[in-house]
Amino acid sequence: MFRTLSQTVRSVRLLGAAILVAAVLVGCLPAPAPIPIAPADPVASLPALPAARSVAVRSYADALSRIAAIRSRVDEVGGQIDMGVNGEPLNCRAYFDLYQEIAALPTWEAAGDGELLAWAVDTYNEGLSTLLKGGRDVYNHCEAFLLGTATTDEVAPLSWSYARWSVAEGVAGLAAIAERLGAEMPATTTFVGLGGQILKATGEAIDIAGDLGYQIDKHLVTCPVFIERYEALAGLPTLTVGGADAVIQRAYGEYRGAVDGVMAGTRDQYLDCQDFVAQGLESRPIPTLTWTVARKSIEDALGALHQVEAWLADYAK
Repeated sequence: MFRTLSQTVRSVRLLGAAILVAAVLVGCLPAPAPIPIAPADPVASLPALPAARSVAVRSYADALSRIAAIRSRVDEVGGQIDMGVNGEPLNCRAYFDLYQEIAALPTWEAAGDGELLAWAVDTYNEGLSTLLKGGRDVYNHCEAFLLGTATTDEVAPLSWSYARWSVAEGVAGLAAIAERLGAEMPATTTFVGLGGQILKATGEAIDIAGDLGYQIDKHLVTCPVFIERYEALAGLPTLTVGGADAVIQRAYGEYRGAVDGVMAGTRDQYLDCQDFVAQGLESRPIPTLTWTVARKSIEDALGALHQVEAWLADYAK
């Protein structure tokens, strides 16, 4: 059942991407611009892609631990492309190294029983494959650029669009795995109670903070979306952790601190957007100081939230 649902959702997303590309080709939507590449001195050689390998995943806790270790790297790949989309040149060396790290990740083999674990393994492997395929054109172009053999110092629109879409797919898959496994770990573990609730809320906070970051990085915020995402962040749960052990209390403190930090850092934009919507306006340019404060609060929060995921995954073992 899980696998069928995953494949259905993926098919719908693929169809949506195909429709979007077709709309650009026939002129219904404006074509995206190429991304410029930051200058870099050519290098004599670069490492080849690592050989494929696999690893046995034996339990929910094992899968959660591996998810927490790689999720921030996938986010960073998307961040590199987003900076280019927002007018900053793409750092090809950073992108090349990140792609190499992700290519070195093993595929999973289920070494435990259960339909949920099998679904998690399939979902992870599909996501990893999509991520690598989607980012390969940008990787190849960056490789040629760094070696001094590229014919252009820009990344083509279709290449970076496909890469960014594949990152979104990868992040969604990792979040789905973390949420389902965190919620459905066997009740015999002490992790399921508070730990599972904190892990689920942390995953939701990461997704919302990423959405807010995307909005402010456009520098022309879509206010109704920003307001909805900000209020979703405000609606994340508070929990009572008195009497829990030190790991749970520390994880919860970091989670709440990250959420509160983003809310404080983006509050000015939230209030501005409320004023704009009240005037019947939708888009709001973001002032430089507001952007700087908001962006730092989101970056700090994402770092803390990914650390919470890692703590809780280790705790669940």
